[in-house]
Amino acid sequence: MVRELNRAEGASDASSAPMEQLVEERIREFLRRLGPALDSETRLHDLFVRKVERPLVKVVLEATAGNQIRAAAILGIHRNTLRKKVAELGLAPKARRRKGS
Repeated sequence: MVRELNRAEGASDASSAPMEQLVEERIREFLRRLGPALDSETRLHDLFVRKVERPLVKVVLEATAGNQIRAAAILGIHRNTLRKKVAELGLAPKARRRKGS
């Protein structure tokens, strides 16, 4: 997985800029929008970690068809940590109703 990510990072195709570059551009855009309010921001790191963590966990869970053990392995975290994050991030799957219930 890391090798594939590294290959994607170095892609020469203009439509697939390196991930770091894409993230940097989005951060610059966000900070520009904050404008003067940036000076009063004191928890920017925490904000970005939260904003990146939710879609990361969501996409990995989708890629593993909801298999939390596989998702945790891909993310490099313990499955109980993933379960806690899934609940905290509001990503818990909806309970399915049985037919006839």
